Amino acid sequence: MNHARTAGHSGAPHNSAPDITRTFSPFRESETQDTDFEFWFEHASERGLTWDALLKKRLVVVLGEAGIGKTYEFRQQAQRLRSEEKAAFFIPLNSLERQEDWEGALNEQAAWFEKWKGGTATGIFFLDAVDEARLTGPIALQRALACVRKVLTGHLNRVSFVVSSRISDWNMPTVRALVAQQIALSVNPPSAPAALNNQTTIPDAAASGESVPLEVYSLNPLSVEAAKRLAAYFGVVPVDSFWQEVVDGNYRFLATRPLDLEWMAVRWQHAGKLGSYAEIIEAAVTNRLVEKSSGYVDAGAVLSSDQLRLGAESLAVASILSGASYLQVEPGTAPSGVIAPGEVLLDWKPNEHQRLLGSALFDEATY
Repeated sequence: MNHARTAGHSGAPHNSAPDITRTFSPFRESETQDTDFEFWFEHASERGLTWDALLKKRLVVVLGEAGIGKTYEFRQQAQRLRSEEKAAFFIPLNSLERQEDWEGALNEQAAWFEKWKGGTATGIFFLDAVDEARLTGPIALQRALACVRKVLTGHLNRVSFVVSSRISDWNMPTVRALVAQQIALSVNPPSAPAALNNQTTIPDAAASGESVPLEVYSLNPLSVEAAKRLAAYFGVVPVDSFWQEVVDGNYRFLATRPLDLEWMAVRWQHAGKLGSYAEIIEAAVTNRLVEKSSGYVDAGAVLSSDQLRLGAESLAVASILSGASYLQVEPGTAPSGVIAPGEVLLDWKPNEHQRLLGSALFDEATY
C-alpha cells in the first residue's frame, strides 16, 4: 500500500497518515474531454493501475496538478523499491544543469547508484518535476534531461524512466517533444523479458531501431472510502455527516481531490457545515490560487494572490463573452474558439501567463 501525503494539517491532532493506494488512468488530451465529470468518475481510483502495475512499464510520464504531491510519491516509491533490494533512484530535475550535478542530485542514493552501475540489474529512475526544471527557462529542462542521458549512457539497455510533470507544462508540444527525445529507449522483440526486479535485465535492442512507447498517466480521484479516511485524518467529526453534506451538495468532484478535501475539512471544523454553493466555489477558487509547491516558492516563481485573482477573473470574463471554452497554453495567437491569455492579459509577461495557467485553478488540484 502507498501512504498518502498531506500538504498540511488542519489543526486537529492526527496520528500517522491513512494508508491510501494511489492509482492512475491513461491521460486524455484536453480536446477530447467533452464529458469531463463522466470520465472522472468512470476512472475511479479502484479501477486504475496501481504503482506496482505502473512500474512494470519502462517509459512513463505521470501527470499531477499543483499540490498533487508528486515529489512525495516519487520519493516514497524509490525508497520502497530499494527496501526490496531493487535499484531505484529519485532525481530532482531542477538540480541538474551539468553532469557534475549528478552526484549532488543522488545525495544519499550515491552508493546505491555506484553498486547498480557495476552490476546487471534493471534500474528505475524517478525524474521529478519537469515543470520545476523549466522555471528558469526551457533550456534548463533540456540541460537536465541531457545530463540524465549522458550519465546513463552505456546503461540505457537496463533503465526504466518515470517522469513527473504538471498538466499545463505537458500540454505544451515543445515540452512533450523534448521529453520524448531525451529519454527515448530501445526495446527488444516482444518475446524479451520485461519484468522489473533485481534479477531481470532488459537486453539492449538498439540495433533493432524499435522504440519503447512513452505512456502518459494521470492520478485518479480518491475512492469514497479513501476520501472518508483522509477527511478523518484532517480532523472531520463525524465523518458520515460530513460526507452526507458532500453528497447532498454534489461536492464529490471536490471531496475526491485531497487538496480540496483539506480546506473543506477546515470549513467543517470551524462551522459544522460546508456552506452554500457560492461559498464553496469561492473557497475553492481562493485555495486553488495558493501555490503549494516549495520548488516554485523557492524559485520566486509565485505571483501574488491579488494578481492571480485578477488574471483568473479576466480570463473568466473573456470566456463568457466569447463563448470560448479552452485556453491556449503555448504562447502566440489562438485559433478560433480558443483564448490566448496574452490577448486578454496584455500587461502580463509570458511567464506570468504560464504561472497562472499552472495554478490549481486551471491545473485541476487532485491532491
